[in-house]
Amino acid sequence: MLQIRTAQMEAFEAAAWDQFEHRLVEWLLLEIPALGDDASEQVKAGLRKCREYGFETERQIGEYMYLRITYGDGFDDQPWIAETLRSANLDPDAKIDLAGQILRMLKS
Repeated sequence: MLQIRTAQMEAFEAAAWDQFEHRLVEWLLLEIPALGDDASEQVKAGLRKCREYGFETERQIGEYMYLRITYGDGFDDQPWIAETLRSANLDPDAKIDLAGQILRMLKS
């Protein structure tokens, strides 16, 4: 029987995470070509915030990055958004979905 050791699993996870980070950078450059070299830093900054909010899935992280690009780096400093993203009463999917709904309502 095939056994995957912990070290091997960690290596697979690290490689998958690097690929995901690379895809995020590529996506950012497609959306905002003017970012150039800053795209990688934008992704790293966004990922740090995602960890703070408990976002772990590609969908949650992708949605957060979309909101960050669309509404600006400090979008999550707005009181309603900050309260939503830091809520202990909502799961991560609900947090990011509700934040997006609030921002769309405020914009319209």
